[in-house]
Amino acid sequence: MTRDWRNGLLASSLPLEFEATSILIDKGFHVRGEFPYTRQSGNDITEFSVDLHAHHYLAPDSDVGGIGGHLDILCECKFRSPEKSWVFTPDLNHPDFSPFTSSAIRHFSMFSAYSFDHEPLRHFSRLPTPVIKGVEFLRDGSHKAYDTDIRHGLNQLRYALPSMAAVAINEMLDSHPNDSKPRFILPILLTNAEIFVLKKGVTIDTVRNCENIEDIMDPESFIEVYSPHPNEFSAHSKRAFQFNSLEYYDTQRPSVLRLLEDYWMKEKGMRITTPRSELARIFNGGVPNPDFYSQFIVTTLSRLPELLDTLLSNAKKSVEGGNQIVGNSR
Repeated sequence: MTRDWRNGLLASSLPLEFEATSILIDKGFHVRGEFPYTRQSGNDITEFSVDLHAHHYLAPDSDVGGIGGHLDILCECKFRSPEKSWVFTPDLNHPDFSPFTSSAIRHFSMFSAYSFDHEPLRHFSRLPTPVIKGVEFLRDGSHKAYDTDIRHGLNQLRYALPSMAAVAINEMLDSHPNDSKPRFILPILLTNAEIFVLKKGVTIDTVRNCENIEDIMDPESFIEVYSPHPNEFSAHSKRAFQFNSLEYYDTQRPSVLRLLEDYWMKEKGMRITTPRSELARIFNGGVPNPDFYSQFIVTTLSRLPELLDTLLSNAKKSVEGGNQIVGNSR
């Protein structure tokens, strides 16, 4: 029997991407289509892409004030057929030993000519349910469960982030100080599937003996997954920054990097970690912020509008609480 063409179209995730694009544009983003990046394996370089790259200019509020800024979203879309659901394990660690940090919204405080309030960003990071690992299972009576598509979606975002970070850092440093506004990045894995989180105390026996899914798991629509990367990932990150240059940023007139270096050394008293040393570390494959490449928002299509409202509210509060720290004239 020939497969229904509608199922094939839906399985491509194109309608999901299109609906997500409509929601993003409705919330004031402009969507630039795919975000391409490359990966190297041996001598071969292969191009990949994240499904959607959306940008929002955080304009300063005329009543509240503020400095303005930029918010980029990388969104990988995974359409699932109705019988498929995702289930994740919660983070059971004591907070002091949890792998999670307040890093959902990526930022670069050392590379902007403007300060911003970190607390709204931390507040957003505390909203999703923290989870460690997930699998896809079928609710049609089959015994199949696998994590392939979830892992693929997370890795698409992970491997795209260094290139997105390289663009953001370049936009801040290769500009006049007045235009070096803060840039935020949020990677999202978006699905139409139902998302569940296992209840605390679930055991092998409770799974075997349960009558209903609700006996062992709770529905969620907004979670954050901790997905660590291997040490070899630093080589990929280093490659993504190969076209960024400390020497180039130093030659700009005026140089945002040199102004920031003076500010962080003189005003902040920083001697070991400065914008230049931090930039050199990142260019060599270092992580811009803790868990920059390890924590990812996963949400459902139905929850996306609410998530974007919350995200924009906190991002705008962050830049409203900032001010220009270096350079104040043309």
